[in-house]
Amino acid sequence: MPKHRAVLTAWASSPRPFLQDNFRSFKGIQGYDSLDFVPNIVSPSRVTIRRMRMLRQDLAVVEWVLEGRLGPLSLSVQGETEAQLNLLSGRIVEQRESWPGAPLPWTLARALWSVGKKTKDTVRGGKAAINSALDQEGESQNQFQGDPTDPTRFFMDQTKNSLWNDMINLSLFGAIIYLFTQTLYHLWK
Repeated sequence: MPKHRAVLTAWASSPRPFLQDNFRSFKGIQGYDSLDFVPNIVSPSRVTIRRMRMLRQDLAVVEWVLEGRLGPLSLSVQGETEAQLNLLSGRIVEQRESWPGAPLPWTLARALWSVGKKTKDTVRGGKAAINSALDQEGESQNQFQGDPTDPTRFFMDQTKNSLWNDMINLSLFGAIIYLFTQTLYHLWK
């Protein structure tokens, strides 16, 4: 039986949506690729939508029930999803998941799964930070692509690695001062 999973596609979300549940939170569409707890751990699973409503023009709430088996245990988890929407595009900007009063096996399994995913996300984020710091070519490619929803894009400098550039400049300045003082020290010795 094929496993299905819900995927938040690029057309349904903003470029950097924020997701938060009881154990995890992340920003960016890439984080949705790792949301595989239900299809991989709970089987067979079935979700029933109990209620959908709009609290405000930009806030949708979906109440749902997940039924399935977690190992030998059958479980029923009631949850709620809040999605904050961009009023102009209708895309999801922020999503919050909660499951109050969830059974203890669900909570423990979800907590352990979240710790493993957080570790993988941290390693992936560290690698990406190192690669972006060392990748000068990637910076020049992204230089002209701005976020069209950012109202400050006309007023602020959009250079990406200004902190990295500042650190390099400061360390070069320190090295020059050090060489200068060592030269004077050895000349007057």
